[in-house]
Amino acid sequence: MPAGSAGERLRFAKSANLLVPRSVIVLLRFFFYLLGCTHSLKSGRLTFFSILSILFLYMLLGAISLNTIHLSGLTFGQGLPKICVPLTSSTLPALLQEARQAQSLSADLVEWRLDAFSGDPLPALSSLCQGLALPLLCTLRTAGQGGEARLEPREYQAALTRLIQAGGFAFIDIEMGFGSIAASLAAQAKKAGLGVIISSHDFQKTPPKEQMVRALEEMRSLGAHLPKLAVTPQSPQDVLALLQATLEASQRLGPVVTMSMGELGRLSRVSGGLTGSCITFGAGQNASAPGQLPANRLKTLLVELGGAQP
Repeated sequence: MPAGSAGERLRFAKSANLLVPRSVIVLLRFFFYLLGCTHSLKSGRLTFFSILSILFLYMLLGAISLNTIHLSGLTFGQGLPKICVPLTSSTLPALLQEARQAQSLSADLVEWRLDAFSGDPLPALSSLCQGLALPLLCTLRTAGQGGEARLEPREYQAALTRLIQAGGFAFIDIEMGFGSIAASLAAQAKKAGLGVIISSHDFQKTPPKEQMVRALEEMRSLGAHLPKLAVTPQSPQDVLALLQATLEASQRLGPVVTMSMGELGRLSRVSGGLTGSCITFGAGQNASAPGQLPANRLKTLLVELGGAQP
C-alpha cells in the first residue's frame, strides 16, 4: 500500500457527528441559494462580502450534509458500501497468494486476520503491505469474539500496541469488550494516523434494537471512527431489528458497520446503502464469518440493488 503521511492516510470529516437531518440541510442550502439570487435581483449587484458569505454558508452546509468519514483514500457514508475481503491464511506464502487473489476481486480494502496466522505477524506485515495496492485492515480476533487468539486483556493490549507501533497499514480493529483498554488503543491508533474500527460480535442472538444502537454509540465514545456490530439472527424479525438499529445509529453517528450473520442475515450484507452500513465483508479465497457472499457476487448485488448512500 502506498505510504503517506498520517494526515494523508486519515482525514476525518468532523461534520459526521452533527445530528442534522439531511432533508433540513437540503432545504437550508436551497434557502441560501434563493437568498443570494433575490439579493442580486433587488440590488442589481452582489457585494464581494455578500458573495463570500453566501458561498461560505452554502459550502458549510454542504459539508454537514455529506455525513461522511474519509479514511485512507476511501469515503465512507457516500456511494456504495465498501467491500472488504478477509485474508485468513496461516503461512506467509499462502497469505501473499491470497492477497494477490483478493486484489483481483471487487475489493475496496482487505482485512488480515492475524489470529489465523501461525507465526509472528510483525515480520509478515511488512511483506504483506509491500505487495498490496489496497488499504489493509488488521484484526486480531479473540476466541470470545469468534477468532483464534486466546489472550488476557494485557496480552491483547501489548499485541495491538506492537502492531500500531509497527505501522504500515491503514485500519485497525479493536474489540469493544476490552473497555478502557480499547479506548487507550484507539487513542494510540489515531495518533499513529490509523483508521479505528471498534467491534462487537454476538454469535448467539440479536439483542433488542435499542441495545444495539447503544452499543454502536458506546463504540463511538470509546474512539471508533467506524463502530462495527455483528449479531446472529434467530428469526426474520431479528434481521429487521438489526437493519432498523443500523439506520437509527447511522442517522445519529454517521457511518457504521453492521451485519446479521449466517444465511438468514445475508440481506444485511447488501442493504448498507439504505441503512448506513458502510462496509460489507465479501469472501475471497476463504470466508471469515458465516453468511459472507463471494466478493464479486456481492459487488454485482450492490450495484443491481442500488440504494447507494447519497
